[in-house]
Amino acid sequence: MLLLRRALLAALPLLLAGGTPSPAGFRGAAAPPDTTLRFPSKWEFQRGAMAPVIAARGMVVSTDRVASEVGAEILRRNGNAVDVAVAVHFALAVVNPEAGNIGGGGFMVLRMADGTTAALDFREAAPKGATRDMYLNAAGNVSDSLSLVGHLASGVPGSVAGMWEAHRRFGKLPWAELVQPAINLAEGIVIHERLAGSLRRNQAALLRFPETSRIFLKGVSAPLVGDRLVQTDLAETFRRIQQSGADGFYKGRTAELIEQEMQRGHGLITREDLASYRAVWRDPVRFTYRGNTIISMPP
Repeated sequence: MLLLRRALLAALPLLLAGGTPSPAGFRGAAAPPDTTLRFPSKWEFQRGAMAPVIAARGMVVSTDRVASEVGAEILRRNGNAVDVAVAVHFALAVVNPEAGNIGGGGFMVLRMADGTTAALDFREAAPKGATRDMYLNAAGNVSDSLSLVGHLASGVPGSVAGMWEAHRRFGKLPWAELVQPAINLAEGIVIHERLAGSLRRNQAALLRFPETSRIFLKGVSAPLVGDRLVQTDLAETFRRIQQSGADGFYKGRTAELIEQEMQRGHGLITREDLASYRAVWRDPVRFTYRGNTIISMPP
């Protein structure tokens, strides 16, 4: 979630994130006059449990500090809230692959500095080949092994289309500049504690598939803090997205590779599914609460 003041006020993108947020501040010249934190006694996180981040001009918050720092750098380059959301979203695909990724989807709710509001729906869509009973086993019960993990569980991804559409309408900096940090990260990063813990917790699931095992695991065990993670195929995918926008993902070589993998793993997504995907702008829900106007995602 991203909170920006003044000219950058204010977008609240949902970046497919879970877990403890990692903020990065854009400090500027002056500090706020009162930096004393006062937490209600029943809050889970009390003062002293973690160091707060305080910023005078803007703040980027995501599930990973590396991705948050990418967003803070975009602010320093005079990018706006949507520019930050795009750059952070793609960076999370590298450093937080179980939550932020280009194979998923999401929602974005925005309020820009001039008062413009918008809601973008870029959730995953069912492939055209999906059927009502596709997740039922021989006993007629829903099978988690089919519906939650693997090729058949995958919907047509919306993330890239969502970022492209948001940038097309509201972005300020060049698209290529926003994708470049993710390319740099995919070409090689030193694994930090949060990512190492995530890979360790998901080790059994990663071992189920040859490609995830090859990319994310060091032999048959999760890598350790300080090890280097290189995702060459992801970097090449980002380059196609950087050069051709949404078409670099939903058409051409990337779409071909996705279709081939779906056929190999008995999934349903085709190049036709990918080419026909569209992110949808919707009217935000508006209501008041204790004198404040709330802008939220519609059904």
